[in-house]
Amino acid sequence: MIMQLNRYRGICGCGREHGITTKEVIIEKGAAAMLPGLAERLGMPKRFTAVCDCNTKGIAEDVISGMADLLHPLRPVIVLNSDGLHADEQAVGKVLAQLPIDTGWLLAVGSGTITDTVRYAAYERGLPYISFPTAASVDGFLSIVCAMTWNGYKITTFGDAPAAVLADTDVFAKAPYRLTASGAADVLGKYTALADWKIANLLIGEDYCARIAEMEREAVDNVRAALPGIKAGDESAMEALMYALLLSGLAMQMWGNSRPASCSEHHIAHFWEMGVITPQTQALHGEKVGVALCGLLPLYNRLAGEKDWARHTFPYKGFPAGLLREKFGKLYPDVEKANTPDPMIALSPEGIAAQEKGIRAILAEMPDSAQLKEEMDKAGITTQPEQIGLDNAVMAPSKYLAPFVRERISLLRVCNLMTDFVPSAGLRF
Repeated sequence: MIMQLNRYRGICGCGREHGITTKEVIIEKGAAAMLPGLAERLGMPKRFTAVCDCNTKGIAEDVISGMADLLHPLRPVIVLNSDGLHADEQAVGKVLAQLPIDTGWLLAVGSGTITDTVRYAAYERGLPYISFPTAASVDGFLSIVCAMTWNGYKITTFGDAPAAVLADTDVFAKAPYRLTASGAADVLGKYTALADWKIANLLIGEDYCARIAEMEREAVDNVRAALPGIKAGDESAMEALMYALLLSGLAMQMWGNSRPASCSEHHIAHFWEMGVITPQTQALHGEKVGVALCGLLPLYNRLAGEKDWARHTFPYKGFPAGLLREKFGKLYPDVEKANTPDPMIALSPEGIAAQEKGIRAILAEMPDSAQLKEEMDKAGITTQPEQIGLDNAVMAPSKYLAPFVRERISLLRVCNLMTDFVPSAGLRF
């Protein structure tokens, strides 16, 4: 399967010409053998270095076998220790420290952590890279943004899109199912991300692209339909999942940031990754997204049917600096920076009332929370905090605090005006 990138190029109905720098995307059995020819077609420099971790080292060695004439003789492979590995300043530093100055390009052999680390390192060195996903676990393979933890704070920073993605079904379809389930959850999280984006467009006129939103919705619908096959390990369903993940990454590449694919559900996942009010969890990114999604959908469903929004809507009380300083501690300066200027100033009870009909229409398109949770449970996807080592009581305060890790307007931001928040009691949703 070859992704037809040209169908997404050109002037869009939103008025933008969306940039796509990736040249080829291939999802096929035996795709690893295509790497030498792909590198030649792309005109990649002769010497390259592969980056992997201990878990994907064997796969990397298989992929680059027979390419001795193309590998950098000084450092053909950089292997990062898998224990406690995160896409952070330490991982990037280790790659940059070992990278020969005359390396021509990089090959990322791994899933989300390796991909983000290589993307950032390649951006720093001004090098092209090819992504070789070893698991259908995240949607970032085609993205231009890096989900990084920098000095303990979860940030999304710019990188470069890969020159190409080469996804071998013989490899990613055999990854541990936990990684696959994480990827499916990451895609399903677009339900809330897309609703949040469209709501922000209604309320504050934030730029929005219906075409890109439709790409994301296609990815979500295809994965939801394929859940039974994904659980069964059916190769065609696995390829559908990988295609959806790559399509989501392409949407981010086209838009120039993660807005089409990430909002409330990712804010909560990132909030938990920071360990602000929770212990550090070893849960995968998509596992946290799945739990956050299932914690949010009942709220979205409830607001869709709420008869009297006016009695729940209050004027904005201002940026809760004292509370956030207490909760985020040493990370508070990053929170303050992310909220300067305060995006909530643009919102008002009157503005919400004026767009109530449109917001209700968006929320009416959301899936029923109980039904989707049942489908996710059957597919072995995490849906409850306790499944990722967190107390179930963490969801209420997370709904209030998590939106402050980003500047984006989301439904949770809107709910700061639609609920009578009492810090000592948590959110009253």
